[in-house]
Amino acid sequence: MKNIFLLLLFIGTLLNVNAQPPAYDDLVVLFADGNYEKLLKKAEKYTQSDKTKKHAIPYLFLAKGNYEIAREGGDLLEKYPKAGRDALKYAGKCISKDKDGTVYKDNLAFFTTLKNSIIEEIRNLVDTQEWSKISGKLLAIQKVDKQDIGVHYLAAAKAYYTKDRKKFASEAKLANEMLKNADPSKFTINEDDDVDINEKKKADLEMLKIGVIAYAEALIIAKQEQKAKDIMGKIAQWYENDTEFKAKYDEIVN
Repeated sequence: MKNIFLLLLFIGTLLNVNAQPPAYDDLVVLFADGNYEKLLKKAEKYTQSDKTKKHAIPYLFLAKGNYEIAREGGDLLEKYPKAGRDALKYAGKCISKDKDGTVYKDNLAFFTTLKNSIIEEIRNLVDTQEWSKISGKLLAIQKVDKQDIGVHYLAAAKAYYTKDRKKFASEAKLANEMLKNADPSKFTINEDDDVDINEKKKADLEMLKIGVIAYAEALIIAKQEQKAKDIMGKIAQWYENDTEFKAKYDEIVN
């Protein structure tokens, strides 16, 4: 009886060890060495294996490797011309497979860097009023941050300028509801917070500012000046030291 118990204990321990996900040290080393091509091939194999295809880490390194290829350019980018888009694609897959959020939290700086790169493109499109090109960028933001509120305000503005009044109303309603239920601390820069958390907050604030200003300007054109003033007032508390927002606030509200 004792021998059977010990055998079962051994089998249970063995199964538990086998159930543990690998540490992916090989991917860590390849990324540290800048061997991005080999990194992509190795990480892709993990995503095709029944044992590891549901793990978030291989997708994280596919995102990181593609991002570095897109950032550095050169011959490798010619070989992987979709590296920029693939970085976002795999970042989204990583987040979807990261059930407890630990991978996202541990790599917050990387995901914030990705988000900031998209925000920069969005700002350029808004400045040049290229509204038809914005939808794809908004979807890209949502791959790395599904809870971003500014995305929906900008989607509402885009809908207005492209004469989609139904979506203008629905996106505005969704954005307003999200803002109403938002945790104020998400947008409040705190010296006690971790650096990466504050950088994430800054990205969220930037996207919210772009979205709300575009939405408020659309409201003014639509002769809904009071709504424009109201939405600017609701977020003003987070932009006391932001000269761009203050200038637009004075223009719309005062």
